[in-house]
Amino acid sequence: MQPANREQIYAQYGYTVDCTKRVYCDLTNSIDAGGLIMYQGELFDVVKAVSWDSYVDIFLKEHS
Repeated sequence: MQPANREQIYAQYGYTVDCTKRVYCDLTNSIDAGGLIMYQGELFDVVKAVSWDSYVDIFLKEHS
């Protein structure tokens, strides 16, 4: 899990997403925008998930 923000993600990918974290993981169909992820006891909303050839970029923000 890495810190991320709207400006950084827009500059790198051209996506406008309101996020605070970025995660890379193996390809999966079980992670979609609107879902929730628990990481080290913290809950995050999945803002966007982008599949590539061999991995998925997941953009998250803290769950409120």
